[in-house]
Amino acid sequence: MKYIWICSEANTWSSYYYDEQTEEFFVFDNKKGGNGLAVGVLSGISLIIYALVRNIEKPIPFDKNLLYWISLGLGVIVGAIVSGYLLRRAKRKVEENARVYPCGLEEKRKLAKQNRKSFLQHMVLMAIFIGVCVGYRFLMIWIVPSVLVYAFFNSVMCMITILLITGFVGNHPLKGWKIAGKILKGE
Repeated sequence: MKYIWICSEANTWSSYYYDEQTEEFFVFDNKKGGNGLAVGVLSGISLIIYALVRNIEKPIPFDKNLLYWISLGLGVIVGAIVSGYLLRRAKRKVEENARVYPCGLEEKRKLAKQNRKSFLQHMVLMAIFIGVCVGYRFLMIWIVPSVLVYAFFNSVMCMITILLITGFVGNHPLKGWKIAGKILKGE
């Protein structure tokens, strides 16, 4: 079966998929659940990391352009390898654990609206992450050139961006958009 991701619910951690062959909806219940890390915890960790970085921010005798491109390349390579593994794992889990989700027209429309909202949110989020990666070039070349700590953070940011993009593309977002459009039109 080929599942097309329609949307996910943040409250229940459930993801809804559509099968093009049978034209049925399926639900995948994530058994882990939980709320993840709270915004306050992430902010606190970020402040601690920033305080540590400010103390060890020393330039090294290395070409700033080369350091930027090496950190960017490492982030992209590691992100591509990790995302390839995670996409295969996620596909296998969905195929093994997804169950048929019987729903009426009104619920299908609700899922289609959620698809549109999620699609646009992902597009904005990807643009922000790509903007941050581009901003790192300015930071690493002009503001703090040849600092290893910022090169490391550039690699991590590029890796996260690649994970975000491949995770989104791996869910076939354009097919989901078309399916949601048909549902909203009543076809």
